Amino acid sequence: MNTKTLQSNRGQQGGQARQRSSQFLPCKNDRRWFFHGVSRMRSGFTILELLTVITIISVVAFLSVQAVGGLMLSRGMGTALDQSAALLELARNEAVTRQSYVWVAIKEETVDGKLETQMAAFYSADGTTNGAADNILPLVKTLRITGVGLVPFSELRPETRNLWSSTLVPSELLDNNDGMVFRVLPLTPFENNNTITFTPRGEMMLLGQPGVNDGFDPAVALGFVPARGATKLTNRDDGAIILDGSTGAVRKFRM
Repeated sequence: MNTKTLQSNRGQQGGQARQRSSQFLPCKNDRRWFFHGVSRMRSGFTILELLTVITIISVVAFLSVQAVGGLMLSRGMGTALDQSAALLELARNEAVTRQSYVWVAIKEETVDGKLETQMAAFYSADGTTNGAADNILPLVKTLRITGVGLVPFSELRPETRNLWSSTLVPSELLDNNDGMVFRVLPLTPFENNNTITFTPRGEMMLLGQPGVNDGFDPAVALGFVPARGATKLTNRDDGAIILDGSTGAVRKFRM
């Protein structure tokens, strides 16, 4: 087959291919081309599709807000346990270092419509349990933890209470009626007797002014729950602190 014949066959094949494609694609002068273009221009979202997308976005946004809210509550609980434990450990160490008595007072307050836990530490200037106003000095500024309330250990969720594996039932700090009352300026007053006493030996007890023959409490517990506004949220992400009276050691419990 010579070159001219080969070129002729290729030309015939190309013409046949164009003829076949023209049977399916409308030309620009054909009315079908107009409707074909209109259909392509209208190939966007329908109202139903837009409504579906909006609904999905709304659901995702709602779930995101819930997740962020839960995360913030969780962080608040973690902060409450960490800061409370740190203050208690500081008080215990200061009692041993100063060879004096150190007290930690704790209470709830509602400030600007928000519940908060307040804690403060005080020490004896002369190393005794003398509760005279000129002998009790503030150790640190008042610790304020917004969005966290206090509950007895017995009112925490069973999952949290069961983290305390000992058969010993801890005493409740919030039931303490033998603690100290502190009205030490410039700190806010603590008048509910919910105090913990650390001795110069590092032991811990609920009695505010112990005598020579008064021993330590084996274990003391304090429960924490999250709060929204002034309302405590029970059956949520709660936690506890339990102190060992013999050593003053602080343990945190949280699921």
